[in-house]
Amino acid sequence: LHSVFIDCQTPAFHQRRWNQALWYVLNETRSACGSDVRLGLESDYTAERAADLFEKYFLKLHEAVGRGSILLTFDEVENASPGISPSSHWRDGMDFVLFWQTLRSLFQRKPGLFSYLIVGTNPRCNEQPKINDVDNPIFAQFPLIYIPRFSAIQTREMVRRLGRLMGLDFDEFVYSQLTEDFGGHPYLIRHLCSTIHKMAEAQRPVAVGKALYGRAKK
Repeated sequence: LHSVFIDCQTPAFHQRRWNQALWYVLNETRSACGSDVRLGLESDYTAERAADLFEKYFLKLHEAVGRGSILLTFDEVENASPGISPSSHWRDGMDFVLFWQTLRSLFQRKPGLFSYLIVGTNPRCNEQPKINDVDNPIFAQFPLIYIPRFSAIQTREMVRRLGRLMGLDFDEFVYSQLTEDFGGHPYLIRHLCSTIHKMAEAQRPVAVGKALYGRAKK
């Protein structure tokens, strides 16, 4: 199995139109697989030709790397999702539909060629049956797997490690209190720690005790 990581948060991805994004995926796949297969120029991937070129060169990449499926992981997928992307062509246009129509079509016609995983904080792209009155190509296609809640031990590991990088020295009681107050939710815990970081004195390190924790929580 060859794993390819696509960071949808970077403007290098979401600023591209859907057809150029297909070239970007191919280029990232080539790099991840250590291949020297030529992909053609990005400018060749016009709206009319991009889907055909994507299939052509993905098949060449798969042949070059040998047996085994290729896993495409799209992280921070909300940055290229309808209604919430920072780029208007993904947020309001048809780029999301056209991009995923291309991937899903090839996935269905060539079993074992590749698989894909989407990761993010907002499952909206998997839950909308229609996008601009057109069927959503990946509607209900992905089973949802949520990150489980952190235990006090896991909270301590994350907060202590990140706190040290920011010059924050947390009292031991804070870890269990964080877990209890925010239900072990990783994002909320990190958000509170960010608030503590902003409220703390500029001179570091800073001891984070009950008083500072209480103000930040409020």
